Amino acid sequence: MLLRKIIQIKLEQNEFKIEGQRVKQTWDLKLKDWKWHSEFDGHKLKGIACKDHKGKLRFKWGDFTAKK
Repeated sequence: MLLRKIIQIKLEQNEFKIEGQRVKQTWDLKLKDWKWHSEFDGHKLKGIACKDHKGKLRFKWGDFTAKK
């Protein structure tokens, strides 16, 4: 059975702007420069973590310690 989870990350105030009823990202949100780390136990995901382009830990789940 495949289980799907949604990862939600709280954005910093400078990473988005509100235009009318729409929320848009700004140039300060550099997602492609973020580093994702995952750890597995066999085929089972044990933990996942993410650091932004400044090295700040933005997401952590499971039994995992984010690497530098």
